[in-house]
Amino acid sequence: MNKLLIGLIACASGLAISNAVIAAEELALDKSAPPAAQTNPQAAPDDKPAEKGNGAYTADLKKCDAMSNKDKAACEKRVNKKYRAM
Repeated sequence: MNKLLIGLIACASGLAISNAVIAAEELALDKSAPPAAQTNPQAAPDDKPAEKGNGAYTADLKKCDAMSNKDKAACEKRVNKKYRAM
């Protein structure tokens, strides 16, 4: 029984020490790593609309904005179809 208890204590001690070493190693790596890219929380938001890579596409979509709901939907569908074919 004593041998079993001694073996159990030895294994538990080894596990505790190895976990402490791993934690210390990770902490050292975190300190030596360069800081991650941080965004400025006070920076002004970008007010530009997202373009789909084509200025003509957004210009045509802006023309659709002035239309009524039914006409606007048809216009947007037409513009999307036109530029999807390109």
